[in-house]
Parts: sequence; structure tokens; C-alpha cells
Amino acid sequence: MKTKNGKSINHETELLNGFAPSKDGIHSLLNTEKGRRWLSAIDDAYERGIYAYQPTLENFQNARATVDGKKFLVFSSYDYLGLIGNREINEAAADAIHQFGTGTGGVRLLTGTLSIHRECEAALARFMRCEDSITFTSGYMANLALFSSINDHETLFIVDSLIHHSIIDALKLANGNIRRFHHNDVESIENILQTETNRKRKIIVTEGIFSMEGDIPPLKEIVGLKQNHECFLIIDESHSFGVLGKSGRGVTEHFNIDPNEVDAFVFSLSKVVPANGGCIAGSGELIALLQHDSSPFIFSGSMSPPVAAAIIKSVEVIEKAESSREMLYKKTEFLRQTIFSEGYVAAHSISPIVPLIAGTDESTYRLAKFLRAQGILVSPVVFPAVRRGKSRIRLCVNIDHAVDDIKYLGSCLHHFQNTEWLARENQ
Repeated sequence: MKTKNGKSINHETELLNGFAPSKDGIHSLLNTEKGRRWLSAIDDAYERGIYAYQPTLENFQNARATVDGKKFLVFSSYDYLGLIGNREINEAAADAIHQFGTGTGGVRLLTGTLSIHRECEAALARFMRCEDSITFTSGYMANLALFSSINDHETLFIVDSLIHHSIIDALKLANGNIRRFHHNDVESIENILQTETNRKRKIIVTEGIFSMEGDIPPLKEIVGLKQNHECFLIIDESHSFGVLGKSGRGVTEHFNIDPNEVDAFVFSLSKVVPANGGCIAGSGELIALLQHDSSPFIFSGSMSPPVAAAIIKSVEVIEKAESSREMLYKKTEFLRQTIFSEGYVAAHSISPIVPLIAGTDESTYRLAKFLRAQGILVSPVVFPAVRRGKSRIRLCVNIDHAVDDIKYLGSCLHHFQNTEWLARENQ
């Protein structure tokens, strides 16, 4: 297969799984401004050898993976507690297949609800210290369900400027009224609350750990505003579930705040939990509404039984993993200090997400490519996911990273500064 300039594609190094734009031009279905822009950018990145996405992992466990037969140290996985491959969780999933099979044959509202779904939702509600919970096939679907069901024309959603894109998508699809506040800025929230007097219902939306920054919200102050202004609060705990708090219950446990101060929790089940799915936890009335109003529950297939079983067992393991969380944060601090010692800038993270700020998109791609050549797999994050000039390598610490692994990453970062890569960037 050839690209538009006739270059041959080497399957062993080609990251696009066999795709490259045709040398004969873009198919008419894709002949739109967006289609032309994306396919041109993908083609350009591939031809320059800096395309860094969609590596096909042939296996992944213990912070290591194999790609095209080569072993890599992985520093961008959300498997913070190293539960992928956990024997207890694997066995629970296998047992569920023997009892229920691999599917349900229906949607949850009709014939697709199994006893293991009920058990899973009860376990998640108990863990989050809420009355009830409801599960979906992804965190994205959970956000679509929640915001479409609670929105009306009298509601204003006051959301952090760095909120996850899935929430913005959900609010746009729900025709929600949105005001963004400056990231983690309590004064900015209060200003909106004081000036938006024409809205009867106001809902503050924030995250437990912000996926691009690795920081957490000033939750005590936000709860104070919620109480003083009689509004509501929703927290996306996708990256904080299992990570923050003594028993991993998230940002409310981290700050020792009563979870009843939060009107709804929404989170993915594909980060610390080695599965897939999404969950909303809150009051019994909220869950009843979602069961009968939310399209992702009514018109989408049920979570598969082995996934539900894996989630149930994961909650048990996470709750007992206090020592693992303590070790995780020690390794995170060591990584942060290693980055600083090599002269790099890290964002103000206090979580296992440690963004290394590389600056331009070009320098970020080149650093990612350099690390890949050294056997380290990382994820470059560039505009528009982050602001221009703030492109970064999003490093994630895994409990299975050894101190020597972090030291090796540090030595590679040091070496990068003394190679033609950086010299080329500074020309």
C-alpha cells in the first residue's frame, strides 16, 4: 500500500492499521472541510514519522506491553492500581460467562436486566455511599444519560472550563444552557451564581481528578457555594474513582466531605476498574428517572455479564487497596521530582496523572516519537485538547512501575535534550 506521494508503508511500523489517504484524492463522502483537514493532518503526520496514536497492543499487563513484537514500558495507561490481569477479577468474569453467557439479548428496560446487573449497581452504590446507582456501557453514555434527563429550560449548568469533552457533548446534545467558570476558580463560580438570577435551577459540574491536568477541585469551597446559593452539584469521578481517598471512594472521601452534599456522581468504569462501562450514583429518585427516561438505558444494549462481574470484584479489591494507593503516590512523587530534575515542567498535579509540558505540538510529537524509540509508550496531547503552547506528554503512574522504570524514563528525557531532536526544534 502507498501514500499519496508513492511511499511504501511498512506494516511493522505503520500505526494507522492499514489506512492512509488515497493518492487519488479524498472520497466524496469525506470531501468536507473537517474531512479534508483531518485526513491531510493524518497523512502529513504519518509521512513525517510523528504519528503517535493507535499503537496496537498485543498484550498489556504490569505496566508493559508488546507492539509489533517489541516490548514497551507503558507510561500512559489509566490502570493506576495495576488491576488488568488480576486473577480474582479474571476468575469472576469467567464465572459470569459460565452462568450467564456473554450477552443479554435485550436492553435494560425490557429483557436485558440480569441479576448480576442489580448486584453490580448495588455494589457501586454502597461503595459511593449513595442510595442507588445505574450502569451503562461507557462513561460517555452515562454522561449522555444524566444530562439529557435532568435538563430543562430553567436550568443553568455551571461547568469547569477544563471539564471532560464528553460532558460538553452531553450538554450540547441536551440543548443545555452552559456557563463555564475558570478552572478550579471559586470566585469565578460565585460570580456566575450571583449574576445569573434568571435561572431557577443552577447545577455546578466539576471533576474529581482532571484528566489533562491531574489536579483536583477545591471541593470544600465549592460545597460551601452550593449550600449558600441553594444550587446542585455533580462530580465526574472517572479518574478519581479508586485513586483518591483512604478507601478509594474519590474526592469527597479525600476531603472528608459527606457524599450527600453531591447530587450525582458520574464515572467511567475503565480506568482503575479493568473493564468498561459507566455509572451514575445518587438518590433513588434520580436512578428511577434515568431508568425510564434516559435513551442510553432504553435504546442501548446491556452491559455484558462478565464485565458486570469484573466490576463487582474490582470494587472489593479497590476498597482493600489502601497500601497500594499509598505506594502509588510515593511513585508519583518520585516521577514528578525526576521530571523537575531533568529540567522539564510538570503541571500542578497531585494525582497519578503527571502532565509533562512540552510546549509546541511539534516538540510534543517529537518527544513521544523519541521515547517510543527507547521502548517507552506515551500519549502526546496537543491542541485542541489543550491550549496552544501547552501541549504535553500525559504520563500516568502505575503501581507496577518500578523505581528503575522511572529512572530509565528520566534518563531518556535527559538524553532527548542532547540530541538532534531538540536542536531541530530550536532552529
